[in-house]
Amino acid sequence: MNRISVGVATLVLASATLAGNVHAQSEEEDTLLRSLQDEMDRALNELRLDLEPPPYFVAYTVSETKSKSVTYVLGAHNGSNESRGRFLSVVVRVGSPELDNTNFVNFGAGFIGGGSNRVPLTGSYDEMRRVIWLATDVAYKRAVSDLAAKKSALEQQTESDRPNDFSEEEPFMYLGEDTYETLGIQDLSEIARVLSSTFQGMPDLHASVARLSSITNKRLYLDSDGNFHSYQNGLCTASMYAKTQTLDGAGISDGVSYYGRSCDDLPDIDSMRDSGQEMAVRLVASRSAEALDNYNGPVLLADQAAAEFLSQNLIGRLGATPSRTSSNPNYAARQRNFANPFLDRVNARVFPRFLTVINDPTLTEFEGKALLGHYVVDNQGMPSRRVELISNGMLRALLTSRSPTKSFDKSTGSSRGFGTPSPGNLFIEAKEGMSDEELNDELLTLADEYGLEYGLVLRKIMNPRDAQLDPFGSSPFQSG
Repeated sequence: MNRISVGVATLVLASATLAGNVHAQSEEEDTLLRSLQDEMDRALNELRLDLEPPPYFVAYTVSETKSKSVTYVLGAHNGSNESRGRFLSVVVRVGSPELDNTNFVNFGAGFIGGGSNRVPLTGSYDEMRRVIWLATDVAYKRAVSDLAAKKSALEQQTESDRPNDFSEEEPFMYLGEDTYETLGIQDLSEIARVLSSTFQGMPDLHASVARLSSITNKRLYLDSDGNFHSYQNGLCTASMYAKTQTLDGAGISDGVSYYGRSCDDLPDIDSMRDSGQEMAVRLVASRSAEALDNYNGPVLLADQAAAEFLSQNLIGRLGATPSRTSSNPNYAARQRNFANPFLDRVNARVFPRFLTVINDPTLTEFEGKALLGHYVVDNQGMPSRRVELISNGMLRALLTSRSPTKSFDKSTGSSRGFGTPSPGNLFIEAKEGMSDEELNDELLTLADEYGLEYGLVLRKIMNPRDAQLDPFGSSPFQSG
């Protein structure tokens, strides 16, 4: 079998449970946690506008991020940055799990505020409590406004079998350890300096750069359903980019990047330099390559390109999100045009029989390599879990959050990013396979059927994250 890894309660009860089982790792964190708990208590018991419903659910997320980055060009320092910030986001739900203010687009609402709120890195209980109070007040007023507008919009629509807006789940608590630390600027600088020197003595390169960054994020989450977690994650990135021109003057560029949960997970520096050297040699060779302006024929996706192609074209279809109500009557039609085609294909064939797709964010490594998609708990406090999405080509499940759909009423612990269900570690298993030689023979056979003397082999497609980091604007299809 071949396998591809695509990297990709009531408040009283909740407070009592937290007090008995959660111990902050510092006095500062203890102050923050008490501020959040006390403000949640106030919100659920006292927060109410005249004739408006009170909150039935409140959730707080505090994210503290530390980041360091350095840039080097041909062995010389070209810039560095270091930052730290702590931000609060608030979710307030009014109404009931059957019908509340969420899953709604209110085009008629004015600006009330919301989003992330900066929380002091150090401060007294009163200072933190004030920030949380203001953010909660804004979120509640927005929720009340949205619920009223949503009810009005539903009266004008004919949808009768809409799912609930919020799922009931078993409370989950997790207190993780702070296992990741950002490298110091000096350590990052030494790695970046060595990597950037890879491109010295290559006059055909018009520009080059090496970057190192190290980021840690600690998330504190608690809600009125009794969910709580303190969870830290890390990301270390090493990138090398180069740029040149073709003989007819067109700019071309390429890059190579490595990622790890910590900088210890990166390959050794000699391996990264070798990869950068190989990339640069390919790029220089591309200067005199024949331009391919038009091609209509078979394409073989190999190596990184195969995984990246599946990542970019499959991941967006693996999450189930409910249709959103809107104050704009034309929104429903536009929403249907961009609907996930997999939503109506559950228990139908979407892949060949020999392919199976599994999401398993519980795994920390695969074949000895650390997996970036591992996580213990999602953004809504739900535990991660293994889900078989496609079995022998048949779509069996989709990833979900706590926003039910017509087909799925429970969370798979997959709320990530902006709350959209998305995979962690995605595995594609093939029961049948072909050797590289057999694949090349098949490519040439298909090319012959097209009347061509050759077929295209793509070995690398730019990852969208790499495209954002590339200062030279690489083509999606890179050299090689």
